[in-house]
Amino acid sequence: MARPLSAEARTKALDAAHELLLERGLDGCTVEAVAKRSGVAKTTIYRHWSSAHELLTAALRGLIDTFPTPNTGSLREDLLAYFRHGLPLFTAPGMRSVVLGLMRAAEGDADLRAIHEQLIEHREDPILIIIELAVARGELPPDTDIELAGDFVEGPVFRHVLVRDAVLTDAQLVRLVDWAVAGLRAGTAVGAGAGASSA
Repeated sequence: MARPLSAEARTKALDAAHELLLERGLDGCTVEAVAKRSGVAKTTIYRHWSSAHELLTAALRGLIDTFPTPNTGSLREDLLAYFRHGLPLFTAPGMRSVVLGLMRAAEGDADLRAIHEQLIEHREDPILIIIELAVARGELPPDTDIELAGDFVEGPVFRHVLVRDAVLTDAQLVRLVDWAVAGLRAGTAVGAGAGASSA
C-alpha cells in the first residue's frame, strides 16, 4: 500500500518554489532546485506533482493574491485603497520578473495562459466593481464604459511599475488617481460634445 502524501512535505516544497520563482524567475523553479531548497526528496515531490510543469503551475497559483474591493463611498478613496494594497504585491522583489516571464510563457502554454488570465481577473475585477459603484452612486455618468474606464484607471499605474520598472511614490499615486477621477468625470461630457460636433 502506498504511503499517504505528507502535507508538511507539500508545504515545504511549495514554499521553496515560491522563493525560487521570486529569486530566479520561471526558469529557475525546477524540481531539482525545489528539492535542494526545501530538503524534500525529488521522489516525494513527484508524488505530489506528476511533472515539473505541474509543480510550476501550482507555485504560480500560490502567488496570486486577492486584491481588495474597497467601498468607502468615494471613487477616489476606493481607488487609493485598492492601489495601496495591491501595488506591494507587484513591487515585491522578483515579482515583476515573474509577471513578465509568465506573460511570455503564456503565449505557448494553455496552463500558464489560464494562470495569467486569472491573475488579470484578480487585478481587474475590483477596479471594475469600484467604477460600477461610483456609477451607482452618481459619481460617474450612467453611460460610463466600465471596462474602458478600468483600462484608463489602471493603465498608467501598472505601466509605471511593470513596464518602466520605476518606483511609484504615494504622492505620485495620489496624483495619478486624482487625474483618473477627473478624467472619468469629464470623459463622457467630452465624448458627447465631440459626437455632437461631428454630426
